Amino acid sequence: MSRLSTALAFFILSIIALTFGQDPNIVFIWFDDLGFNDVSYNGGPYSTPLLAEWANEDAIKLNFHYCEQVCSASRSALLTGRYSWKSGLNTVTTQLSQAHFDETATLYPQRLENRGYRGYMAGKWHVGYKYESICPHRRGFMNGTYGHVGTQYYNRGFRRSFDVYDEQFPCSDNNRRNAKICTKRKKTFRPQNRLPTHDTWTIANGTKPKAQRVEVPIHIGDPSYSEFLFSRGIMDFIKVQDGSAPFYIQYNLFTPHSSLVEPPNTTNDSYVIDYSLCNETYLLPNKQLFCRQMWYAQLKINEIFDTLKEEGFWNNTLVILTSDNGAAPESESGIAFGQTLPLRGTKSGPHEGGIRTPAMLKGGFIENLLQNYNISECEYNGLVHISDWYQILMDIIGIRAHDPDNDHDLEIWQDIQCKCDPSCNGDPAQDTAVQREEMIMMRLCGERGIAWPNGQYYHSAYIRQGRWKLVINGSYSVTDPCPPDLNATGLVPQNIFMGYSNHTIFPFPNQTFYDQIYLRQFVRNFNRSDLLYRSQCLDLLDNTTGPGSINDVNNSLFQYSPFMLFDVESDRIEACNVAELYPNITAALFARFQNKSMEYLVDEDEYGSPGALMAQVQSWDCDYDTTYLVPWEGLRDNSCGADGVDNITARICNSIYKQLNTKVAQCARRRLLDDDYDDDVEDKQIPSSSQYDYNWSSIIFYSLCFCIGVVIILLIMEFVSKYMEQNKVLISTQNQELTV
Repeated sequence: MSRLSTALAFFILSIIALTFGQDPNIVFIWFDDLGFNDVSYNGGPYSTPLLAEWANEDAIKLNFHYCEQVCSASRSALLTGRYSWKSGLNTVTTQLSQAHFDETATLYPQRLENRGYRGYMAGKWHVGYKYESICPHRRGFMNGTYGHVGTQYYNRGFRRSFDVYDEQFPCSDNNRRNAKICTKRKKTFRPQNRLPTHDTWTIANGTKPKAQRVEVPIHIGDPSYSEFLFSRGIMDFIKVQDGSAPFYIQYNLFTPHSSLVEPPNTTNDSYVIDYSLCNETYLLPNKQLFCRQMWYAQLKINEIFDTLKEEGFWNNTLVILTSDNGAAPESESGIAFGQTLPLRGTKSGPHEGGIRTPAMLKGGFIENLLQNYNISECEYNGLVHISDWYQILMDIIGIRAHDPDNDHDLEIWQDIQCKCDPSCNGDPAQDTAVQREEMIMMRLCGERGIAWPNGQYYHSAYIRQGRWKLVINGSYSVTDPCPPDLNATGLVPQNIFMGYSNHTIFPFPNQTFYDQIYLRQFVRNFNRSDLLYRSQCLDLLDNTTGPGSINDVNNSLFQYSPFMLFDVESDRIEACNVAELYPNITAALFARFQNKSMEYLVDEDEYGSPGALMAQVQSWDCDYDTTYLVPWEGLRDNSCGADGVDNITARICNSIYKQLNTKVAQCARRRLLDDDYDDDVEDKQIPSSSQYDYNWSSIIFYSLCFCIGVVIILLIMEFVSKYMEQNKVLISTQNQELTV
């Protein structure tokens, strides 16, 4: 399409939408750490039947969809329509972290709300909660069930050890008074020594203006499985829609993030789930567990689809399914989970295994589009970055109000339509939409705004232009801290590996890798693997052990270097580093990368804030014996020293823990003295003591004080009684004497 015809199309779509209310409902479903090769339709090692069914019928598969390296960065890129390194959030935000997206940005759910959409947020928000203004209820959502950071599978928050808190916010025993505070905290929360924190929310006053909306904690102490709660909330939201306005649902699953646990055996009270499809003998037990969790998630998504159909919304609904980053094949315990092979690298790295993700477009909106082209499915092989969805969605509903930056002034939605339309694809007069040709990811170390290497240098990064991809310091995880040497021209190389498969590490793609991993993909589905995984350089290597062979550990094509160049059109899995063969291309890409690095947006300090912990402590809830993960508006951030500026070991954060001790003691006193407390507790359904640790030391202390007080009062009353009796006798004697 020409620019003029594109603009005309947008104008017509806008008029139709405004006149007839034709804006599609949008459901964005986002798995957590689901790798490209974790799904069976991409050749994964186990069955994901519903995902395969959805992708292969009445859908558009996006074969080269890319995210950022980690979850928070991807979410920030999605919502802001910018690369994460230009969005303000370029790493992972955690509990108490100050990191968040650029609060001056307008998120696309806000654009949708301005258009008339009703927004529902489910699952992990995970882009910061420092300010209330950056939380979902102020950013385009009127309802939801979500966590600021994210809940666990069966828990609605965290129970983090005080030992962890003390690493950033130490309880100092440098004098007698401070030592008492630490000792009291230890006694108060024994034996687990953990601080309970709730982080699951809904939105009250959702239909009112944003300033009147408030977040309310929900499901406190509820041990239900997270995907059950999230999907139920979504279906309840769908059922109350009356069709007078379109809706937007963002479902950020927790599945299949690490710390896997067994999913429920039923989807409801009557239907028992059959997990037998995960019993393949070639899968290790933990892979079978991974499969079961994925199967449960697919069933819940299918229930959402059924609800959309039953309520009459499916025909005008666009569904997007993808993942926030590549697979995490192992956890801290070393157990294999997701699958990256045959792609190089994993989650948090710049290689294909960490950033290429499965993605598809689904729903009645897509079915109608494909029917117009007389086809039932389509595959799009152009590049799509997670940050492109902002403009894609605006284009779908006919809005060009985003004013995209120079990295996102593209026409990807028009290109997708053209490539799926046989009458447009390849026609020089029509096939003219502006595609994505470049992708850049970076993290900078050192002093911002100074050209490298004069005080600034690069952490894990890459730049891709067309077929060429330059990876810089690829052995580093984006979550690794910056080294202290600001004068370095590159980071110290570490071992790079192809990925994990049932605990197998491949430092380079040798013959074993070729036979057991690479060729296996082609046996499963030759044509699709030829598109997704073909490595021509690997196919051409000699299978002997001689110099330059596939088994030669000194083969220059397999050597790690701070600059690694890959021809990703002929080498989809990044098997062969050709930087030495093409020095001019390497230099040109690096020069472009250096130039773009000057646009890097300084992000918020990712370290934890004392102000965040203070706000959490002040939120202590007597009824539920928990704190809440609440915004703190940047207040008291330096109350006991700023992390990254002050020496943590020199901090004294006892004022925070003193307030915590006081809060808990007040609750204990309330339990003893409030006559109506038991009735209040019963009405509020407080979790049992097996879930939370009560402050027994304070209860005993105040009980003793109460008993001692009662004894003292009784002694005083006895003394007064005896005194009055003696006075009576004395007065009587005096009266008798006067009478005489």
